[in-house]
Amino acid sequence: MLDSIEKILEYVKDISSAEAYFRAKMIFDATSMNFINIGEMTDRVSKDLKDQHPEMDWHLMKDFRNLVAHDHLGVDAQEVWQIITNDLPMLENAVKKVLSSVVSTVFSSESFSFSLMIRAPRGYRWQRSL
Repeated sequence: MLDSIEKILEYVKDISSAEAYFRAKMIFDATSMNFINIGEMTDRVSKDLKDQHPEMDWHLMKDFRNLVAHDHLGVDAQEVWQIITNDLPMLENAVKKVLSSVVSTVFSSESFSFSLMIRAPRGYRWQRSL
């Protein structure tokens, strides 16, 4: 999830408006795919972890994934641009806090749940080293 958020922010770093974002078709498509990934990752988050972090709007992330995946041509670039510029940096911080709490929990206990590691987003060194 964090990887997809960081990719989106990287892809749009040189874009200054919704209009420019929409005109950059490959970037628009690449960010859309990463929004789909974010929504997909919400399904891999355990119910316990979701319950521990009610501040995360898990359903909204999944709903947005469904919108982007099933109505890609109907997605409003202005709305997506607002999400990227206003909401995504806050989501990035929130995901980092959740991951930090997971890492603390895993490494502070004598044993850890294999299913937790399977459901964790890919791409983190701590996951690969365990």
